[in-house]
Amino acid sequence: MNGHSPTLGYIHDGYTMHGYITAVPRLHPALRFTFRPVLSQNRAVIFRQIATADDPRREESLAAQAVKAQVIAWNLVNHHGGSVPLEVSHILRMQPQLFNRLFRIVMGDEAGDEDPSIADEVRNRDVEADLAAALAGETPEEADSKNSPTG
Repeated sequence: MNGHSPTLGYIHDGYTMHGYITAVPRLHPALRFTFRPVLSQNRAVIFRQIATADDPRREESLAAQAVKAQVIAWNLVNHHGGSVPLEVSHILRMQPQLFNRLFRIVMGDEAGDEDPSIADEVRNRDVEADLAAALAGETPEEADSKNSPTG
């Protein structure tokens, strides 16, 4: 995937995407993360659980559990500059707007922001390669392995 999020309409088994949330000055830092998109049926279950929770704190905990289940890695750091573990208790301590945005992206309700560290040329080339793989009935990972020197 080369560090970007292709825009394909089909979620392959084991598929991961790279996400980016732009910093909001004086509110929260930028966040880069890798996640597995939520499948439609799982999404329906998560939203039903949240909707039927009898306590707003329970709703937030369920949302944090969903984020934990889907996010594989992130670059969130604490006030000492150390990595924040990807655990529900830490997710619940995120700045609220950042947490809500991450949840909406993981759930497929919203797209992440363009990551300024990824050059347009690379992003466009990779999207075209991923689309070609999908049209050939392959996952992007299968196409990458066929085109690699060891594949």
